[in-house]
Amino acid sequence: MEDVSLLVIKPEAFSRRYLVLDSLRDRGYAVLKIKEMKGWPGFIPKIYVEFTEEQKNAFVDAYLKSEFRTDFIAAIVTHKKGNTIERLKNDVGNFSAYQKRTNKTLRSEFGLPKEYNIVSQDLTAVFNGLHKINDVKDFYKHLLLFDISWPA
Repeated sequence: MEDVSLLVIKPEAFSRRYLVLDSLRDRGYAVLKIKEMKGWPGFIPKIYVEFTEEQKNAFVDAYLKSEFRTDFIAAIVTHKKGNTIERLKNDVGNFSAYQKRTNKTLRSEFGLPKEYNIVSQDLTAVFNGLHKINDVKDFYKHLLLFDISWPA
């Protein structure tokens, strides 16, 4: 497999997608392929498989109740220094710790502050703007899920 990773720009960051892509480029990434899609809440149960059914439903419900549309982007990227999956995980940052704004991660740049969090049942929905893959297997899972052909 090529040295690539996949980043999702979720609905809460969709209106700033060009700024996200510019920030990626500034950090040494090249964007190899972009696919714009709709229907983010429908993908949540398939992506966040580690959640319980109640948590998945709460997360979907949080998006449906939010002010965000359902548009999102999946972008395949590579980094000029290699090790792209690990670099992107570090550059995206933690799913909620970014709200302290103490680091220079993509989520601290484009994720929403904690005032937007929605608590439902035993889940706090954090609108952090981005979703990244964890490993090569996860990359291929997302390609299938989003119906993205690769290599381009």
